Amino acid sequence: MKNNALTNQQLNEITEAILAGRKIEAIKTYRIAAGVGLKEAKQEIDRITDDLAEEHPELKEAKGAGCASVIALGFGVTVALGCTLEYLSR
Repeated sequence: MKNNALTNQQLNEITEAILAGRKIEAIKTYRIAAGVGLKEAKQEIDRITDDLAEEHPELKEAKGAGCASVIALGFGVTVALGCTLEYLSR
């Protein structure tokens, strides 16, 4: 079952969830509405997200931002901890 079998209300809920950054909620909503498995729902939500990204470029930018942010934060904490330990050991 593809998204053309969904009601306008269901599509709106899914679209709103994607635009709000709640992709897991969108996948759950799609699974229930379309009666498909997790893999199929994720693939369809990814396709819908890609379609929406044409009108909302921030969706493309947000895709990989989480991982880079975590790495940068981890590096910053490590450097700060190292500097603190170096200072305290004097």
